Amino acid sequence: AESRGGAPRNAMYAMEVRELDLVDMNSVIQSKVVLEVSKQIQSLLTSLETTTLDIAVTGESGAGKSTFVNAIRGMDDEEVGAARTGVTETTMEATCYPHPKLPTVRLWDLPGIGTPNFQADRYLQQVDFEKYDFYIVLASERFRENHASLARSIRASNKNFYFVRSKLDRDIDASRRSEEH
Repeated sequence: AESRGGAPRNAMYAMEVRELDLVDMNSVIQSKVVLEVSKQIQSLLTSLETTTLDIAVTGESGAGKSTFVNAIRGMDDEEVGAARTGVTETTMEATCYPHPKLPTVRLWDLPGIGTPNFQADRYLQQVDFEKYDFYIVLASERFRENHASLARSIRASNKNFYFVRSKLDRDIDASRRSEEH
């Protein structure tokens, strides 16, 4: 028997079966791919839960690095366990502070670069710069050579960083006062 299009009915039936088989196979393949992707995502999430992320907070002395660490941790400068702050060089060694809600994230408050104790040419070795995974470079005023040097060193180690401008409120207030006079 032939169908209206001239092809034998058995051939049409075989084509339909093959198409159904292909749909079924495609469905099985997709479900296996979804399962595999799901396993990979779960593995990644597990590794994120168990992998420590060391974030270095660096910049010149007095830029507000310790205050920034405290703010990220949701703490005031005066709270017990907060990073010590001051108007003189306060942080004399790299100090680790755990994030309160992300146990695998550690914030490292580094001493300021460009002081007599931490001169730029020795700074990277003094603070063991290579051991951190990610960097936040704070600047409280204009961008300076020390910031550029830090950025070049970080880029050379194929790691990422953000520049953060601190104490901006002081500059805005000073600008307003100068406009008023």
